[in-house]
Amino acid sequence: MEPDNIARAADTLAEAWRGHTRIEALPEDYRPATAEEGFAIQQALNDRLGRETVGWKLAHSSPPAMARIGVTTPPPGRLFAQTVKNTPAVYGPHELHAPRLEPEFAFLLARDLAVGDGPCTEDQAAAVESLHLAIEIADSRYHDPKAVGIPSSIADNMGTGGFIVGPVVTDWRNANLRSGPVRLLVDGKVDAEQMATDDRCDPLWVLAEAATNLASHGEPLRAGQYISTGAHVAPHPVPLGHVVVADFGDLGEVKVTLEA
Repeated sequence: MEPDNIARAADTLAEAWRGHTRIEALPEDYRPATAEEGFAIQQALNDRLGRETVGWKLAHSSPPAMARIGVTTPPPGRLFAQTVKNTPAVYGPHELHAPRLEPEFAFLLARDLAVGDGPCTEDQAAAVESLHLAIEIADSRYHDPKAVGIPSSIADNMGTGGFIVGPVVTDWRNANLRSGPVRLLVDGKVDAEQMATDDRCDPLWVLAEAATNLASHGEPLRAGQYISTGAHVAPHPVPLGHVVVADFGDLGEVKVTLEA
């Protein structure tokens, strides 16, 4: 993709981000056709927004999910300091369009993950400070993110809207992260439950994949960053004006209020 077209796509998305507006799609003459092109636009968008990246979220992060969308590594999006909050969190209508909520597990890194010529191993990626319960709020600058395709979604920061950090998972190496109960409650009532085990990601594997992929783009994972490893309940649309709790059973819960 030509640098001028990357710049034009990034300018279009930056205008939507700054104005809290949505578009139908990027114009065809500078619409990304591959994940690589989408990420190049995402990097240019980040330069224009000038926000502080405090972590990354990974999407479609189980092998079956990646196969369904035709990628070989989970697509990344930035977590910005301006939109990361601790539980119990509150987001207003000036921050979100059409939120979709995803209970996730997120690593907090204790040190930089330096990746050499080869891929980052799970043992290398295991040098983390803590694992947290979390909710990712997926949102989009497109009216219909499914209609525009994965490369365009990657360009739009892979649909990052907000991110809520919850309690630490004690003894996380022995916790049942892939098959333990996870529920999403809206206004106190169960609205969605965990995906099938095969569709739920292995958080440590995702961390290693993210480290390898992002390092190849000049974006090494840094100490102090959160790395959110993917949904354990399918992205669940919740209109503004409701209170949502991600219930991880004995591990704890994360709470967010979506103000209308």
